[in-house]
Amino acid sequence: MENAPSRAVLAQLDRAVEAAAANQRLYQLNYDDDYDWTDGLCARLTDQMKALRDRILIAGSGRAAIVKAWVFDTPGDLHGWTGTYDMTAPVVEGGALRVSATGSDPQVVLAEPLSVPVDKQCYVEIETSSDRPGKAELFWTDRRAGGEWPDRHDFRQHPPCGFTASGGERRAVYTLTPDWSGELTGLRLDPPDGARVRLHAIRIRRLPEGDPSAGLDLDRPLGAGAHAVAEPVLHIPWEPQTDIVPPRRKADRPGLYLSLGLGLNGNRDVSCLGVVYTVQLREGAGDWRTLLRRAVDGHSRAWEHWDVPVPASTANLELRFLTDSYSRAQDRNWPSWQWALWGRPQLVEVHNAGSRRVVYDFAESIGEARHFVRLDADGRDRPFDGSGEDGTGATFRRVEPSPVQTWLAGAGRGWQPVEGFVAALPGRATHEGGYRSYLGVAPSWWGYAYENGAVSWTTAPVPRRRETAVVFIGGTNYTPGTAELWCDGRRLLGFETGSREDAAWRENGVELRYYQGGDTRDERTPYGLSGVFLLRLPASQVQAGKQLSLTVKMLSGNDAWFMLHGYARAFQAAERVSLPTPNEPCIAAFTPHVGGAFGVTGADFGVDPSGQGG
Repeated sequence: MENAPSRAVLAQLDRAVEAAAANQRLYQLNYDDDYDWTDGLCARLTDQMKALRDRILIAGSGRAAIVKAWVFDTPGDLHGWTGTYDMTAPVVEGGALRVSATGSDPQVVLAEPLSVPVDKQCYVEIETSSDRPGKAELFWTDRRAGGEWPDRHDFRQHPPCGFTASGGERRAVYTLTPDWSGELTGLRLDPPDGARVRLHAIRIRRLPEGDPSAGLDLDRPLGAGAHAVAEPVLHIPWEPQTDIVPPRRKADRPGLYLSLGLGLNGNRDVSCLGVVYTVQLREGAGDWRTLLRRAVDGHSRAWEHWDVPVPASTANLELRFLTDSYSRAQDRNWPSWQWALWGRPQLVEVHNAGSRRVVYDFAESIGEARHFVRLDADGRDRPFDGSGEDGTGATFRRVEPSPVQTWLAGAGRGWQPVEGFVAALPGRATHEGGYRSYLGVAPSWWGYAYENGAVSWTTAPVPRRRETAVVFIGGTNYTPGTAELWCDGRRLLGFETGSREDAAWRENGVELRYYQGGDTRDERTPYGLSGVFLLRLPASQVQAGKQLSLTVKMLSGNDAWFMLHGYARAFQAAERVSLPTPNEPCIAAFTPHVGGAFGVTGADFGVDPSGQGG
């Protein structure tokens, strides 16, 4: 767009709007499920593109009038943006208001009184930069015609306007169109979780009446304002995403083949549109070339098996597995993205009689893989920052049974499993709200030791009077503390919080096991330790057909806390992966999804076709 004549920019914008309308129509006609506003690939995209087109032209022509602005270019002048929650105190320096998140719900609030006339012709520009990508939201309050003046800001008055902030030092301008009217009375900005933010300006502008392109000199470039309004570029190399598959699924002649299954995790949300699986080959110092590309639809429930011919070669080969997941959710932070599975990938040699010799087993040799992510924000390949799992949530690891299932299949064989959470008891938790565990964000309830906090909830009914294993998902703080677990008004046992590894506690014939799921701590945003709790009860402690009422009481540890995460199917959640049938060794390749960092998960293997790993 830079230095291009306005006429050329206008033509490209019109093409984008036309393409969005055509794609939306195609999606409406061919989508084989209910089509509604939640289907975010095409829904409302046309309107969004039209609005972006108008804002770019208006900003480029300089015709959008400023109704109200807060520009942080004077050191020490906060312009009333002094209210914070889960953030450091704001400081204005270097041409920006600087704040850093310190908790899970960071907020910056305009604390001064506000009275600004607004209507649907008014939009907001937020000029900011964030050191990490992630979801941000703008909340507002207003006084509609005839309404009373509010005596306090209730930011639940309207749904917020959300946007995904790009990470990095480069400042960007995000344009939002709140559904407001009357008088604007309050504003609140929620930056991305865990981010260090530099807020340069917030401006409320009013659109002029009529055609946004009126008055433009179409032979001259647009003004600098147009570049600020344009959305940040995603560095995604676009190409037609057609399937590239062999003519037959099973090998029909001798040779070298990559044999593998493609399938989706049975534990997936309705946002899953599908997954694109790609296998690429490189010989020596040559270029990567695609052997397989296959899109598996979100409705799939079984494995797809493929034998993919691999060119015979005496040289070492590199094989690359790329996994790209697609959601139909408008808010890309909403789905889990934990969908994609590679089923028993092996390099095999097929002989004349149809017999097979395994040359290389990728699941067995997963420790030899070079894992990487390719994020949309920059398009560059970056190695995982952990073993088998990246900080963005990207995963490339062999699927193993959870410790819970391992115990039930071994020492716990014959114990009846009972889901450990159905509902929290009203008024029986000191705090509640959405909170993150190692499995994701879920409704949660918690209490602190310093306030003698407690959490109470009910389980599913116990089928029979026999030995019972109750499973629930919970979390604690990092520092040691003590707590008690009660059942139906009786104390069962005491246990410690702050465990960073598996643990077990036993009293009076009752056992509580903790299986560490993960540390969701961020260097600036501590979420806590979390994992699976397995409660073993003897038959004498249960009644057939009755629910159990469980309570955790915090006893000591000052800031120590216990949190219950509301997973009604805890056994399934603990597995994280439900395999298509028949079960077979496979690799979970979940794509980046944490903190607004989305992209592709990749893994490279060096293989010697003679049968020795490279």
